[in-house]
Amino acid sequence: MKANARISHAELSAKVNLSRNAVRVRIERLEREGFIKGYTIVTGDGGNSQHVTTALIFVYRHDRMRGGDVIQALRKIPEVVTCDVMTGDFDLLVRVESPEADRIRQIWQ
Repeated sequence: MKANARISHAELSAKVNLSRNAVRVRIERLEREGFIKGYTIVTGDGGNSQHVTTALIFVYRHDRMRGGDVIQALRKIPEVVTCDVMTGDFDLLVRVESPEADRIRQIWQ
């Protein structure tokens, strides 16, 4: 997955000799446990300051969002465009935009 994060569950399952469902469950567990922290799109600016990089960051909290400390901290970051509370495996979906990919990387870490 490091070489190709877009690989399908079917293709990955064939490579590791597991069912698609087993691959999906393992990927979800890796996401929950923080080994996979999110998926992002990083584009170069090509020397043009008009380009904006957008990243979607999925946030999982072990304490399941007790208290609003994370949301309050995200409100202080000007590059955070939206922050949606989710149900399921992740707690937040954060959309970040910046003309500098390095700034998005800083926020993500």
